[in-house]
Formats: sequence, structure tokens, C-alpha cells
Amino acid sequence: MSIEHAIALNEAFCVAPPTYEQWMARRDVVTGLGVKYYDSLGKNSPPEKFQVLERELERSYCSGAYLACVVFAAAIVELFLQDVNEGARDEIHEQLDYIKDEIAWLKSTRNDIAHYLRAPDALSMADYIFAKGGFEVSARQAIAVVYQVARAYVRLDPNTALQGTRRKRRFP
Repeated sequence: MSIEHAIALNEAFCVAPPTYEQWMARRDVVTGLGVKYYDSLGKNSPPEKFQVLERELERSYCSGAYLACVVFAAAIVELFLQDVNEGARDEIHEQLDYIKDEIAWLKSTRNDIAHYLRAPDALSMADYIFAKGGFEVSARQAIAVVYQVARAYVRLDPNTALQGTRRKRRFP
């Protein structure tokens, strides 16, 4: 077995956590993707749980759990789109028109990962072990979509567009 194969197997099966340098380099990627979002905060704020979910998304990316990152990013996008009142759906869809293909890609990729009957040959264990670079690119793209949707969300008028974001919801 080559050293590259041994490293890939170790990463795939969490034999060793990422190094500090790997973690910080990945964290810089997430921070860079979120810069425009944080610069655009103004009239509205995201749901309170977004910051918690955002940190968890960052942690999954930094740890190298790229498939989990894609699935989680799709869930966050759905969170934002669910919190919009029916009357404001046209407004947010208009704002997101420029990335509608990326949102569709994210949902399709999530479904390919999470629903094994949908595409049974789409992901093999060999792919998982030896194609991590492609998964990392997908995870970065998924995080970028999250921040683009978040920017559109915070541009909405909070008095008329949002459903229940101001309510405190308790999770069981």
C-alpha cells in the first residue's frame, strides 16, 4: 500500500483528527465564504439558531466530514426558505434567481448522498476513500450557497416577510 493510500484510509476512517494547520486552513475557507454575508447584515437578522447551525457546518467542514457538510448545508438552506412567509416567497426567489442552479445542485447532491435508493451506484466506498478532493470542493460550494441564501434572507423586510423567526422555539 502506498503512503497516499494509507493517508486516505486514515482520513476516511478518522484514525487521526486533522492537524491544527489543516483545521485553521479549512476554517479560513469558511470565514472567507461568510465575509459578504456578515457585511450585509442590516435590517434583519437570521433565525437565532442560524449561528449555532453555522458553527456546526463549519466544524463538519474543518474536520473533513465533507459529505455531512453538504447534507447539513442543504438543511440550513431549507431552514431559511421555510421561515419566509408565503407572500414573500416571490421576493426571496427573485433575489435567489442568480443562484437557482446552485440551490438545485445542492438539493440534488444532498439527495444523492442521503437517499441511497435514488442513485445506488453514485457513491462507492472507494469514491469515499480516494475522492475526498472532489467532496471538499462540493462542501465548499455548499457552504457558499448557504451564505448566499442567508444574504438574501437578511435583505427581506422583517415586518412582512418572516414567519416565526422571532418566536423562541424549543427543541425536544
